[in-house]
Amino acid sequence: MRLGFYLGVIGQVDGGVVYENTKKDLEKAGGVIAMSMDEAIKRYPDLVKQYFARVFPPEYKFASLNIALWGGGVFVYVPPGVHVKMPIELVILISSAGVGQFEHSLIVVDENASAEFIVACAAPVFTGLSLHDGMTEAYIHRGGARVRLVDLKNWSRDVIYFGNNRAVIEENANVDWLSGSLGGKVTIVYPMSVLKGGLIRGPR
Repeated sequence: MRLGFYLGVIGQVDGGVVYENTKKDLEKAGGVIAMSMDEAIKRYPDLVKQYFARVFPPEYKFASLNIALWGGGVFVYVPPGVHVKMPIELVILISSAGVGQFEHSLIVVDENASAEFIVACAAPVFTGLSLHDGMTEAYIHRGGARVRLVDLKNWSRDVIYFGNNRAVIEENANVDWLSGSLGGKVTIVYPMSVLKGGLIRGPR
């Protein structure tokens, strides 16, 4: 099944989602789930629990900080055989100095399915430091599944940015990473793809 719709946009300011406009008919037509992490935990707790925070070891301090303090982010699940041609986008803004932002997004693409996810972040010029310690987890199942992950940042000079981006990929699956970051006082990004032959399964 090939779903050629624009999947949606979710907007986050500081620690909370303030705007959400996703195609709810995609869930009915193709079983695609695309919503804020806060809503997903309420509506699909068992599915989120299968995957949430499985990709980083507990001793990794910046990931552990995100997992302990997370707020906002996006949850996407694409069922087997569904190809979503248009992306879902998470737009994040840091509004002022002294903010700690811990966005956590989780992308699950099942067998022979595909999707694209964009994270776009920005911060205005302000006086004083702010922190963005974000995380994107992607789980790409076997059988030709494919995910494109685009990570774009346009920070002011007083933002400290840690990007925790990691994908777990089964056999015959594929992930494309595109990451760009402008500005910021400190920028450290940790992208990684983990090749794995077997993985926990999504719902059927």
